[in-house]
Amino acid sequence: MADKITNRIVDDIDWLLDHPRGGQYEPLLEHLGLGHRRKVSGNYKIIYRIVDDLIFVSDVFDTRQDPGRMVW
Repeated sequence: MADKITNRIVDDIDWLLDHPRGGQYEPLLEHLGLGHRRKVSGNYKIIYRIVDDLIFVSDVFDTRQDPGRMVW
């Protein structure tokens, strides 16, 4: 089961390589002013930023957790 979840998350991160702006802005991190975006992958949010031509994944967050734990 863990392999299936991991593979799906990796596939969704690979998708971001061709569609970097495909994720929505993450409103819970707007206060940081860094343009964090999210891509939902099953029960997980892939939190990332676009800097120049690079995609930085900063977190993979289980959406079943308290969203307050995501706010840095």
